[in-house]
Amino acid sequence: MLDDIADDSGPVMADRTLAHFRKACRWYSIRDDGFNSPIVPGMARSDSEARNRILSDDEIRDVWAGLKVVTEPACYAPFVKSLLLCATRRNESALMHSSEVDGDAWIIPGERYKRLPKHKGCDHLIPLSPQAKALMGEKPMGCRANASYVFSTTNGEKGFTGFSKAKRALDKAIAEIRKKEGRDPMPSWRLHDLRRTARTLMSQAGVLPDHAERCLGHIVGGVRGTYDKYEFREEKKQAFIKLADLVAEIVAPREKPDIAVAA
Repeated sequence: MLDDIADDSGPVMADRTLAHFRKACRWYSIRDDGFNSPIVPGMARSDSEARNRILSDDEIRDVWAGLKVVTEPACYAPFVKSLLLCATRRNESALMHSSEVDGDAWIIPGERYKRLPKHKGCDHLIPLSPQAKALMGEKPMGCRANASYVFSTTNGEKGFTGFSKAKRALDKAIAEIRKKEGRDPMPSWRLHDLRRTARTLMSQAGVLPDHAERCLGHIVGGVRGTYDKYEFREEKKQAFIKLADLVAEIVAPREKPDIAVAA
């Protein structure tokens, strides 16, 4: 529950929920001697480790390999990949609707895009890289007559919601891959870590900081933010292309070096 809240509303909100739940458990424990509270140390989410977790190149490869194993639901693999390639939050991709896409432009409506209060209600433009567009299948986009949710287990009627079950299956697949290769288990990670990883990869790919921040929907503050209303559409497009190209390079199969055979 706390993982879901942290992904949707941030680690601080998860901690506030934990605090209320802890009070409820304490209240009940004095009324039932047989009750054991499920609250244990370390359940808090707003610590530095949770805020800074990014996936290494090896871990990205493991996620991609695990997604090849987790074939059900069919939308899960492209959904998870979209979180990295589009630098989105979980629900932003899960509720992606075909009516929001026009060609290579995905515009997340302001009413469902998370921003600071003073910027709330502003739409967020994501120029889709070819790799990101490919995740959405061959169904025409931007056609309101046949509009539907892109990542869905109900033929487009509803957006994807089976996060916890699918994530457990993915973690299990990754654990088996690492065990088979004689590697240590993968440290705990959440889907939201992919957004932070995307931002880090953009810097690695040479994207200018301001452009990378705009790709994540962050508003540049100060005088520049007040007076500069240029959309940076082309700059964001190139940033997402650089991100996708770097991810493709990371997950590409590595060729094993030839081993000379002694005569």
